[in-house]
Amino acid sequence: MAITILTVFTACVKNDQDDDQLFKAGEGFFILNEGGWQKANASVSYRYYEGDSSKHNIFETANGNKLGDVLQDMMINDSLTYLVVNNSGYIKVVRTGTFEEKTTIRGFNSPRSILKINNTTAFVSDLYANQIYVVNLVTNAITDSIQTGKYTENMVLVNGKVYVTLPSVWGLYNSDQILEIDPATKTITRQLTVGLNPYQVIADQNGSIWIFCMGDAWATPAVSASIHRLDPKTTDKSVIDLSGLPVAYSGTMSYNKTDKKIYFLYGDLYQIDISGSQYPVTKLAAFSGRTTYGLGHDAANDYLYISDVKDYNQNGTILKYSLAGQQLDEFSAGVIPSRFIFF
Repeated sequence: MAITILTVFTACVKNDQDDDQLFKAGEGFFILNEGGWQKANASVSYRYYEGDSSKHNIFETANGNKLGDVLQDMMINDSLTYLVVNNSGYIKVVRTGTFEEKTTIRGFNSPRSILKINNTTAFVSDLYANQIYVVNLVTNAITDSIQTGKYTENMVLVNGKVYVTLPSVWGLYNSDQILEIDPATKTITRQLTVGLNPYQVIADQNGSIWIFCMGDAWATPAVSASIHRLDPKTTDKSVIDLSGLPVAYSGTMSYNKTDKKIYFLYGDLYQIDISGSQYPVTKLAAFSGRTTYGLGHDAANDYLYISDVKDYNQNGTILKYSLAGQQLDEFSAGVIPSRFIFF
């Protein structure tokens, strides 16, 4: 009888703990709001699928203090979530279900993106340090670094190798390179040439990587943006020239493995069909009068979310779109909403 009572009591405790979780997998998604530079108004919003309702400033609500200056990236590692706060120079570690702060990882210069390598290790790129930091996810501390010689931006892990973009730094140097890094040895194994100013890198289900190269819209003459497909095994390369599109000053991509399409935001919304050997580009939606910035694909429900940052000072809005390019909804977010984290 004693064993039976103990079992029932344990089950009740577990359910109570589950009820404390405000943010559960499959019930919604996070929106990262960068906030204005040097304004310390970065924030995180959460959008619930049920009822189409939102919670804003969830870090501040949970902890009673501001998140920091310029939220750049976020990574979920089971029960803990890592918030990369660029201009504050740290990563806030919070409990995923409640956003209560657990610790702060310091020692970065200007952290940009975080990439989970395995359950115990993550890489963090940096704006000014010319290196990638190695972070232990058990101790939540920097344990090593990989010298890159240049500013590093976005990263992706494909077939045991990390690919990181080396974008141009205006006034210092132009770049058309990405790096291949072996995370086991923490060494650079290859340097690969792509288009001017490589910014974002993603992978498709075949192991090819796709690099969004922003070009230089301010140069005379301007250098157009381009998207490069690279097969790391063969170094076979394809280039999608975006010179025929209206010039935009930011761009981002998202991959839909179900229909083998890449969606990209470059002022307007486009799709690339990558199911064959040719990669046709189709415009899905135009955004005249808007300042589009972030793009996310909700793979579980097959919707696209696009952020409009307006004048970069007031709260932005989020546009919900079908994969066919039809607007379905619009709702508010924080200042400069930039990324969407689905889990």
